[in-house]
Amino acid sequence: MILSAVSIWKKLDISAPLESAETLAAGNFGGKAFRVSYNGRKVEDGQVRISALFVRPEMGDKFPTVMLLQDAGTAADEELVSYYVQKGYAVLVPDYCGDCGKEEPAVQETQELETEEETAPVEQPVLAEQISLLEEEPKEESVLEEEPAVQGEMVFRTVYPESLAYANWKEAGGLKHCEEKQADETCWFEWLHVAMYSIEYLKSRKDVSAIGVVGIRIGGALAWKSILSEDLVCGVPINAVGWDSVRTVNKFSESTHKNLSDERHRYIAGIESQSYAPFVKCPVLMLCAMRDESFDCDRAYDTYSRIGYADGNAIIYSTDSGRCIGPKALLDMDLFLEKYLKGRAIYVPESLNVNLKEENGAFVAEAEVDEGGILEEAGIFYAEADEKTKSIFRNWQCVFKTEGKNIRNGKIQTNIKPFDGVKFGFVYAYARYINGFQVVSKIAGKRFTGTDESAVKDRMIFDGTGLESFDVYDFAEYSLGGVFLEKEALPKYV
Repeated sequence: MILSAVSIWKKLDISAPLESAETLAAGNFGGKAFRVSYNGRKVEDGQVRISALFVRPEMGDKFPTVMLLQDAGTAADEELVSYYVQKGYAVLVPDYCGDCGKEEPAVQETQELETEEETAPVEQPVLAEQISLLEEEPKEESVLEEEPAVQGEMVFRTVYPESLAYANWKEAGGLKHCEEKQADETCWFEWLHVAMYSIEYLKSRKDVSAIGVVGIRIGGALAWKSILSEDLVCGVPINAVGWDSVRTVNKFSESTHKNLSDERHRYIAGIESQSYAPFVKCPVLMLCAMRDESFDCDRAYDTYSRIGYADGNAIIYSTDSGRCIGPKALLDMDLFLEKYLKGRAIYVPESLNVNLKEENGAFVAEAEVDEGGILEEAGIFYAEADEKTKSIFRNWQCVFKTEGKNIRNGKIQTNIKPFDGVKFGFVYAYARYINGFQVVSKIAGKRFTGTDESAVKDRMIFDGTGLESFDVYDFAEYSLGGVFLEKEALPKYV
C-alpha cells in the first residue's frame, strides 16, 4: 500500500467502548466545567485512558461544540476556553500529550505513584473515584494544571500504555521525522486516535450538536488530520501549515530540496499537514501569524490551495500582532464558527489573486478580489528582504489601501519603488467585506534586477508613522491563551 493520509486514516481503530466518567471541575472557565475521561485505543498491554476538560454554557440544553486542540505541552487556558463558552459554544479540551516530563524533584513519592497509575488496569476510570479527594483538598487554581499532577490515585492527564509511551510529550517519538518508523508508529498516530475518540465522546453527549475543531500550532497540525472526519462541520488550524521537512529551505531562494531521504518522503506523505489538505471533509479557515517561527508563512497558501473541500474555505494573515492572531483574523474565526456551527447566513469570500512584476525600475503589484460580496476595503502589503531571509523577519508595510466603492472590475494595482539596495520584493493583498470577513492572497516574491550593490541593504524598520507596521512581541501578556490578541490589547498612539 502506498503511504498517504488516506492509508493512515484507514488504519485508525475507534471501536473500543468509551466507558466515560465525569466529575465537576474547579476553575473559571465561563460555564459549567467537568473533568471527563474515556477510553481510547486498545493495545496488547493495555488501553489508552483519555483525560479532557468539558465546559458548556450555564443555560441551555444543546450546544454547538468546539474541540480545542491546544499547543503541545500546554494546559487548558481558562481565558481561552471562556472566550468560546461566552459565545455560546461548549468546549472539549482533550489532553493528547500525556506525560510531559515536567519534573518536581521535591515530590518523589508523587512521581512513583504516577508510574503505578500508568500500569494500573485501564478499565478503571482514572477520575471516577476521586470526587471526595477534590472536596477535601480544594484548589485555588483550575483542576487542569499546566503540569499534569498526580494526587493519590488521581491523574489529570491522558495515560498511555507502556507500548505507546512514545505518544507522551516527553518522548514524542516521530514528532519531527520518522527515521525508521512507520507513520502509524509515531506520536502523531496516537494523538490522532485521541482526537477521534474525543469526537466519539462528543457524539455520545446529549448536550452537543454540531462539532468543529480549533487547533493551535502542533494542535493545529493534529486538527488538519482530524478534519478528514465526516463528523466535523469545520476546522480552524492556527499557525499550522505543514511543510516542516523543508522549513530550512526558503521558498523563494534558489536552493532546492529534491534530495530528501526516503524517511523524509514517508514523513511528508503520512504526517505533514499539506498531505492531508486534499482529503478534508469540511470547510477550513487558516489563521496565520506572520511572526510565528513555528511555521513558514510563505508556504501557508500552498497548503490552502491544496484543500480538497470545494466551498467556504478562507485564509488570513496577522501582520502586526507578533506570534498572535490579531483582532481582524479573530473576527474571521468568530464569523466562520457562527456560520458552520450555528448555521448563520454569513458570506465567506474567496481569497485574492496577486501578481508582482518589475517594470521600468519599479515593482507593479496587481490583485483581483472576489466581487460576490459587498467589498469594504482592499489593499496591498509589501516587504523587502534578501531571498534567504526568514519570512518572520520581514517588515511588512501597507503600501496601498482603498475603499471598496473605488474598485473597478474587481482589480487593484499599485506601483512600488524599491529601496536602492533591495534584492527581493514580496507582496500580498487583502480584502475586507462589509460583514467584517477579511481574506488574503498568497505571498508573491520577485527578485529585483535593478539592485544597487553599493547601497545599504535595507531601509528603516519602523518610522513611527503607521500602526500597520508595528509588531507586538511580548504577546503573552496581552493575549488569550498565548494566541489571540483582541482589539483592546493592541497598542495605541497618544
